[in-house]
Amino acid sequence: MARRLWPTDGSIGGEVEDDRCDDGGGNGACDRPRAGESFYGETLGLTFLWETPASVRFRCGDTSELSTFKRPPIGTEHTLAHFEVTDIEAAVSELEAKGVEFIDYTEGSLVTTNHIAQLGPARGAWFRDPDANTLGVRQG
Repeated sequence: MARRLWPTDGSIGGEVEDDRCDDGGGNGACDRPRAGESFYGETLGLTFLWETPASVRFRCGDTSELSTFKRPPIGTEHTLAHFEVTDIEAAVSELEAKGVEFIDYTEGSLVTTNHIAQLGPARGAWFRDPDANTLGVRQG
């Protein structure tokens, strides 16, 4: 069984704040469901809930859920879901150790240092799942 990336007991990687995964749930297209299931379950440590012919559902935190849909990817330029963490450096390090590649920004109003951008009082870092859906971790 996969270990949760952000367990609620505050151990490695911080914790999911307010049991939130973005706005209480997230959705992404997944052209390769097995790759998506491995990424969300093993790499991110989310708990597999169930699978239907149309989607795969994961637990995210104590009460939120995230679905990936079995369909061709839909090109988007925005973050589809983010995970609230209490220690963004630890979360980024843990994900990098699992092979996650972060998106770095060097121009404009969003600039990253060590993959992390300052967003007013908050900080964020972004990465993509196997189907190029943009996800993020956020602290603050």
